[in-house]
Amino acid sequence: SEAEAPSPTAAMPIAAYTGPASSRRRALVFTMDGLAEFERSASKGGPAGELAVRRCLTDALRHMGIDVDVATSDADFFAKAERLGDAAGSSARDRYSLLFVDPFTAFGPGWVPRPFLRSADALSRTFVLDFFGSEEKDGGAGHGWQLPPSHILTPFGDPRGMNGYLGLCAEAPSAALQATAARKKRQGVVWGKRPDYLASAAAVLRAVADACDCDLVSVATMDGTAASQRLPQHDRIRYVGHQSPESWMTLLAESRFLLGLGDPLLGPSAVDALSVGTAFINPLRRGRTARQRAAYDSQHPWVARHVGPPAVLTVDVGDADAVVHAVKQALKAGEEGSGVPALPVPGVPAALSVDAH
Repeated sequence: SEAEAPSPTAAMPIAAYTGPASSRRRALVFTMDGLAEFERSASKGGPAGELAVRRCLTDALRHMGIDVDVATSDADFFAKAERLGDAAGSSARDRYSLLFVDPFTAFGPGWVPRPFLRSADALSRTFVLDFFGSEEKDGGAGHGWQLPPSHILTPFGDPRGMNGYLGLCAEAPSAALQATAARKKRQGVVWGKRPDYLASAAAVLRAVADACDCDLVSVATMDGTAASQRLPQHDRIRYVGHQSPESWMTLLAESRFLLGLGDPLLGPSAVDALSVGTAFINPLRRGRTARQRAAYDSQHPWVARHVGPPAVLTVDVGDADAVVHAVKQALKAGEEGSGVPALPVPGVPAALSVDAH
């Protein structure tokens, strides 16, 4: 329930540094999105949500006067991690007081925790960035690597209140984006780059295109591959391919709604849409695991709880009639005589502002 959801502004405080007062704190970050190949993939349309969360974290740490190093490979991580302990030649000034990893970079081959992450001292300074949270991170029996749930940080909070809240910050829309948002087209954006997301919802997308007198725009790519050939075809469905961050925000700003299809779970695109006054149609979701079913009952439960209608409309995406109704509501929002209230003016939800983060 709403009352049980953790307050988005009640972020877990960063652990206090206990070193000399004259020392400037240092943080080491090593997450999969820091790898060069991940960034190249994101620039070509690959997953980018983790990249956004990590950059928000490093920007905030630097704003707080903390020096941040981002490791870009295993070798780089091992070299920098020498500063975690009291190795010969390591002074308090050089020593990392905070370490941020993810569920993959914390472990080596065989899912054995990195050797320099096994001491109680190192663990006290270690935090795991995990989009979906976890009860504990254990390197396996006998490895002695366990973190309390509060050291596992999620960008949108843990509905059960077990994990630490890291948050995410979104920039307020520029004057140009606000001007674009004031002249919205009769169109919506279909969320998801992967052809299989759209192929699995082909019947629903065609129903919307038939019934709603609007265009549907997708950033999936029609490139002649077998996967792209499964994309649903319709006169009112357009495929525009990968967009730059700037063109993506312009596309959202000029559209009336962002239609989710269930995946990717908890992506920042829902926040991007709301920031430019675009409604988000949020699918109910049947999680693959018992934990997902309990904690993530829709594609983006955070915006469903903390923003809600008319800007966030939660529907069963398997029910074509319900999706068509939600799209029509989004198209009529604020129109005189429609009975549908206008969406809030473009802007970032207060809990996701730079100051709150």
